Amino acid sequence: MSDQTPEQLAETEARLREWVPEDFPWRMAIKRERGKWFALGVDFDITGHGDTIEDAVEELGELVGHYLGSYFKAGEPFEAAVRPIPKRMQMRIHLSTIALGTLLRFNQSAERLPFPRERSYPSSDLPVEAAALC
Repeated sequence: MSDQTPEQLAETEARLREWVPEDFPWRMAIKRERGKWFALGVDFDITGHGDTIEDAVEELGELVGHYLGSYFKAGEPFEAAVRPIPKRMQMRIHLSTIALGTLLRFNQSAERLPFPRERSYPSSDLPVEAAALC
């Protein structure tokens, strides 16, 4: 529970939204394995899991929120928190997508590879609660 007043919480949230680049793509890859769903935060190498896709995505949001919160509170730049999954893993996911015959989607960035069931969220829909920072 936060010791911040609602005004302080709103100020923290506003500073957090300024801290995250507006055009940052929130990417995740979703996979089902052994009866569980996994949501991989591609740009942070963090995975949430659950009985449903929604549970996995919700847990991923909470985990990424805590992770980014630690960098934010320490005064580190957002870029320091970004640590994508290894290129080798990106290639495995990419090749499995090709093997499944899934339609591939490419972005303008040469480094961005498509992921099966990938979702991107604009930073205006930031899955980080300021309360997680306190």
